[in-house]
Amino acid sequence: MKKNKTLYIFSLVLFLLVGSIGISLIIGINFESTNNITNINFNRPITSQVDPDNVKIAIYDESNVSHPSYFSGGVLTNNFTEVENTLINAGFQVSRLTTQQIYNHGLNTSDFDILIMVDNIPREKIVNYVKEFWLGGGSILSFDSGISFLCYAGILPPESEGNDGYNVYWKYVYSKTQNITLKNPITKSHDVGDTFNVYYADWATYNWTTLQSSSIASDFYKIATNLNYPNNASIVALEPSIRGGKTIQILTSYYFKENTLLIDAIIWLAPRPKARIVYDLSHHPRLSVDPWDDLTQFPGYYETIRDDLVSRDYLFDKLYPMAIGNFTLKRLQKYDLLIIVSPDYNYSDSDIQVINDWMDSRGSLLILGESGSLSSFKSPVKQLNKLLSNFSLQINLTTLKIDTISANKWKNHQTFEFCTHIKMQTRGGINISGSAYPLWKYDGDILIAAQEYKDSKIILSADMNWMTDSQITNDDNEQFAINIVNWLTSYKTETLIVPGYNTFLILFSLISFIGVLSLFLVKKKLRLIVRKI
Repeated sequence: MKKNKTLYIFSLVLFLLVGSIGISLIIGINFESTNNITNINFNRPITSQVDPDNVKIAIYDESNVSHPSYFSGGVLTNNFTEVENTLINAGFQVSRLTTQQIYNHGLNTSDFDILIMVDNIPREKIVNYVKEFWLGGGSILSFDSGISFLCYAGILPPESEGNDGYNVYWKYVYSKTQNITLKNPITKSHDVGDTFNVYYADWATYNWTTLQSSSIASDFYKIATNLNYPNNASIVALEPSIRGGKTIQILTSYYFKENTLLIDAIIWLAPRPKARIVYDLSHHPRLSVDPWDDLTQFPGYYETIRDDLVSRDYLFDKLYPMAIGNFTLKRLQKYDLLIIVSPDYNYSDSDIQVINDWMDSRGSLLILGESGSLSSFKSPVKQLNKLLSNFSLQINLTTLKIDTISANKWKNHQTFEFCTHIKMQTRGGINISGSAYPLWKYDGDILIAAQEYKDSKIILSADMNWMTDSQITNDDNEQFAINIVNWLTSYKTETLIVPGYNTFLILFSLISFIGVLSLFLVKKKLRLIVRKI
């Protein structure tokens, strides 16, 4: 009896030991996988990493403080040195940008994360360029009268676009004591109810009640208010869910010489992009993004997809002509994806070589063409085919179909997630060879095709219209457009298996079975040993 009791105790300990090891392995796998998920940048290109301690800041420097035509407020200044010194002393990269530099397209999301306006506003000729920086995902920090530009540009709120919002969404309020009303990353060094004093004067302040009538009111944060008048929002933040980059409006810059709120605001504003995208305007695409684009025949066609991508943490720039060269490796290396739409200007041999070199370092291409049989598109299609001469994709020079169809998927592909059909109207065809393969086909024609080249990827479409603002909501066009950008900007990563709930049950059952089997065999073996003894 004593021997049997010893046998059972030994077997139980063995079973618990096997089970514990198995459970530890499962927990270890899950724990290790979870840690890896937070440390590995899945599908995120090297060029798009932003170090919060190395944020690139542009301060708008405009000595002309006369009122631009759209401004109906009070006095403008250009007193930014206190803010500049505070940020430099905190270790940030700070550059001054003049009106002329911005007019020459010096304000890009690839070069700057945040634009700061200290009680001044953009002159008329750069309003759209500053706005497209924000639309491309760049952040804006505005002090005092800079609020008028936020309203006029339709940033905060969108309903004020075309009007500076004075005496509607904001006004100047004599104010001294401010009250922190929200605990979030901008106020992480403060508590709700903390107060701070500014120099007693009239500062630009939002009317919170009126601001809440906006269609995107849920994207606004009331960070601080006038202590005695809580409807006077003295610090307001925008975290957009639909379009544009983050934005903060602060009543004055004079309080923030050594205040942590300014530093925390900068860290919150800094974008953390999935990837950087650039749209080629330098070769005069047939269609462009925004209504003010003048390097195109037909402006304002791709606002929706740009906004979709920026709202999903991509950054988006336009490639303007430059005297140093439109396509240079230095310019392209800042980006992970180049979008090219039927160009009316030729690509030089130098342009093509630069693109090939850039793709060797993991840049990817999205090319939207058109039917080669259309006389007006003969030259653009030939230019695109020349551009792709080193690859296995060409637009057919004779195919033309004009009817509304829902294209069919060809085999399986990562870009088909949540997609059943995409709709096209005027379309051409694509010839493929080598490693290229079709994505969407209809009536025997390849409409969209892809090729993987080293660590780079190409998607070619024989229709440039299915992604336009008027057609992107058809069928699954919008979802597919987002999917292809996700795929084009993703790179090979080490395989990582993260067991889910079902996997946990399977592993647990298997280990339990092994434990029971081990128990049975050990008991049987021990009994034989005991009998011999």
